[in-house]
Amino acid sequence: TYMADLNCGKIATVSGRYYAMDRDNRWDRVELAYNAIVHGQGEIATSACEAVQQSYDKDAADEFVRPTVIDAAGTIKDGDAVIFCNFRPDRGRELTKALVLPDFDG
Repeated sequence: TYMADLNCGKIATVSGRYYAMDRDNRWDRVELAYNAIVHGQGEIATSACEAVQQSYDKDAADEFVRPTVIDAAGTIKDGDAVIFCNFRPDRGRELTKALVLPDFDG
C-alpha cells in the first residue's frame, strides 16, 4: 500500500460514518467507534480492505461499515495527539467530545 511504501504508519481501525460521525446524539453508535479506536474492541479484520468487504458481504454500504479493528496496537492512548479532519464540521463533534471528556468510558 501507499502507506507501507512510505513506511508511514498503519491503518488501525475502519468505521463507517453511521457510527464514527453520528451527529444526532446517538451515543450508542459513537460508543462502538470509540471502543474500536480507544480500546481495540469491535469487529476484527486483517486489513482495511477486508473490513470493507465484510460490510459489502452483508449488503451494507460504506457508511454502515461497523467499527472494525485492524491493529489493536494502534489504539489511541492517553497522551496521544489526534488530528481530526472532515469535510462537514458537524460530523466530528460527537466523537471528538467522546475523546476529550474525562468521564466518557465507552
